[in-house]
This record gives sequence, structure tokens and C-alpha cells, in this order.
Amino acid sequence: MAQSAASTPIAIDEEVEAVLAEFDGDPRRAIRALLDDIAALAEDQPAPLFDMIGFGATAEPYPRD
Repeated sequence: MAQSAASTPIAIDEEVEAVLAEFDGDPRRAIRALLDDIAALAEDQPAPLFDMIGFGATAEPYPRD
């Protein structure tokens, strides 16, 4: 089944079974671990733009005349 670029990926049964197996079939432990992973990903913050392109966070990208 093809998915459009805008669609959200759906977990397939094999992936669900693999996650449950990782936690000895305990769905509560599996859900708790997945929620912890989601929370950790949500807390990730991208680096400031100026740091990513080589300028300091307080430096101006172009000198003023």
C-alpha cells in the first residue's frame, strides 16, 4: 500500500510485536518506554541558526559600516 508524502506512517503488526517482545510482552512497559522516548525527542532543541553556520550566537552575520 503506497503512502502519500503527507500521510503519517502507520506501525505494522511486526513492528508492534517487536516492541512488545523487547519488553517481554508487557504492554504497559512498552507504552511507558515509548512515551519516554517521545518526551525525550520533544525536549530536543535545534542549535541556534548562527551556531549552525559558524557565527557565534551573539555575532552579527555581516559587519555594519
